[in-house]
Amino acid sequence: MRVCYKCGIGEDKTFLYKGISKEGIVDVCRKCLHESGIPIMEKKTIPRDFDPGKRESVRERLSRMAGIKENEFDREKELRKLVEDKKEDSLNEIVEKNFKKSLSADPSRKEELIDNFHWVVMRKRRALKMTRSELAKAIFEPVIAIESIEKGLLPKDYLALVRKLESFLKVGLFKVQKKYFGPKIVSEESKVDMGVTVGDLKEIHSKIEEGKKGEGSLEMEEKVDISRLDLDKVEEVVGKPIDSNNAGAVSSKKKKGISQEELDRIIFG
Repeated sequence: MRVCYKCGIGEDKTFLYKGISKEGIVDVCRKCLHESGIPIMEKKTIPRDFDPGKRESVRERLSRMAGIKENEFDREKELRKLVEDKKEDSLNEIVEKNFKKSLSADPSRKEELIDNFHWVVMRKRRALKMTRSELAKAIFEPVIAIESIEKGLLPKDYLALVRKLESFLKVGLFKVQKKYFGPKIVSEESKVDMGVTVGDLKEIHSKIEEGKKGEGSLEMEEKVDISRLDLDKVEEVVGKPIDSNNAGAVSSKKKKGISQEELDRIIFG
């Protein structure tokens, strides 16, 4: 029977540890182990599913160090997943419920679409080897939207849904293909040369300004009252008028230039 190397108590009365002392490996009870402080040998059990090449996640490593069992960790993970799935299911139910309210079998809604458009969508989806859920996820729509389209049922705002399907499946579902202006198309059309340059705009602006100045001078001339002019002063500054009979003769007398001050004196006195 195994006994404590220090106090001699047997293993039938207490639990004995394997300790390392100066004498070698000995059996020691809990009390003597605490008093002597010798190191003990712990037997490590390796789980059967242990994979030395597998890398532990941070959470798994911390859980192992904290003494949390693996099955408890898995149970917590499963519970969290169940809660998330339940929330997602409830949201999907709300989306499906609202979508069903907007469905209508009104044939007037299908006038813009090609005949048997639902067959085209279903055959193209199957050709791409996609499920309804995969197609719905690809175009960010609920699964019920794809199911309804393939049954020939359209919601109230079906135009956006049909355009998404056209773009993703590379098919034409409208009878008349309308041109939709996106940002890229608008930017490309803005580069078209309209025949007017910056120089042309400057020239047009200068002509408009000159026209305004000309109108102002004409208005000024119309406002001048000729009867109020002092003819003697005009003759003094400008000179005598030339006789129409001697229009070819050139006066040798040099005319003086009219300054702005003299012109104002003649007009306004």
